Amino acid sequence: MRRANASTVSNPMQDSMMKTMMYVMPPLMFLGTAWLPAGLQWFFLNLSLGSVVQSFATINPAIRRWAGLPPLQDPHNPHNPQYQTPTPQQTSFLQAASKTLKETTGATEEKARWKKAQEYEEQRAQEEKQKAFRRMEQVRRRRSDGVY
Repeated sequence: MRRANASTVSNPMQDSMMKTMMYVMPPLMFLGTAWLPAGLQWFFLNLSLGSVVQSFATINPAIRRWAGLPPLQDPHNPHNPQYQTPTPQQTSFLQAASKTLKETTGATEEKARWKKAQEYEEQRAQEEKQKAFRRMEQVRRRRSDGVY
């Protein structure tokens, strides 16, 4: 007599795959996680070595010349800094960055003109209210004096 299977799988191929996975996956999971801390340490080691190599490379004058970077200031003579005029490419980048910052913060000329126009409109509306109030006051006085 055949034993009842607790699995609800009706496909025999899928049932055999599940049994295989039940015996294969635990050892694979163990091997994958057993050395996870070591792998993390290797990651940090490689990241740190990469940072050190990059730092030394950007300080090296030959690599700086090869990459087109300006020479570094002489550390033994800090009172003689050399000013380097920005290149047109750097200037256009700075102008674009400044424009983007102004647009982000809302400090554009168009916004300033709009604000000035709004202030003018508010002032005109206030003047119109005052004129209307004076006319109503005159009408009220005339009515109280009996003059229509």
